[in-house]
Amino acid sequence: MPFIETIYSGSSGNCTLVAGDGGVLLVDMGKSTKQTLKLLYEQHIAGKDIKGILVTHEHSDHISGLKTFLNHFDVPVYGLKAVLNELIFKGVAGQGNDLREIEDKKQFELLGIGITPFRTPHDSVDCCGYRFDADTGAAAVATDLGTVTEQIYDQLRGCGTVILESNYDRGMLLTGPYPFQLKQRIMSSYGHLDNLDSSETIVKLVSEGTKNVVLAHLSDKNNTPSLARDTCRGMLDTYDLGGEVETASRYMPGRMIEF
Repeated sequence: MPFIETIYSGSSGNCTLVAGDGGVLLVDMGKSTKQTLKLLYEQHIAGKDIKGILVTHEHSDHISGLKTFLNHFDVPVYGLKAVLNELIFKGVAGQGNDLREIEDKKQFELLGIGITPFRTPHDSVDCCGYRFDADTGAAAVATDLGTVTEQIYDQLRGCGTVILESNYDRGMLLTGPYPFQLKQRIMSSYGHLDNLDSSETIVKLVSEGTKNVVLAHLSDKNNTPSLARDTCRGMLDTYDLGGEVETASRYMPGRMIEF
């Protein structure tokens, strides 16, 4: 049965693993190749087991380990056109690498899993989340988005497991040390999701059948795992809803969740 798990997640780096038939896929590689492979090796997954890397966008906390990894492993990299072009421009990938362009809301298949990229509003050249559909169920990853549009929600709807950004607590951000301009950027519709906005989306998803929620991409300056989790759990409890809620670790893999 396929499963999904966060390898690490936060403002210092993001990587999610999706296991299918005969191998695994990674969504992003935002820490060094050495750190990423070490965490994978601890779970008995080697570099040769990685059959593809799905890139959400070009910010460093999502691609920092990619260049070195591609120097050692001939693995296809999937991304929206503008993102792949930016990887080439930054020198992260070259024409010798296997770069495969994907399209918004156009499903393709890898390892027996249907994969649908969907655009997310973020201050990058382009950005997307991913939905994974298998015979047994569905899961999705959506981080780096300033707002959850109806089109994004449609991709999250029906997923038993959703990994969703819960980047910051608004109070901590407003009273914290960041410059005003950066605070404005983070709170914009092209920035990041705060705990309340994330929780409101999760309430809707759980009411429609989502069972497992992983709060991801938490800021180390403007949030805490307990605050993000308590905000979400409290809102679910207000509506007498269940669902498993956990926060993704910045440093180690999370729970393997079958879908």
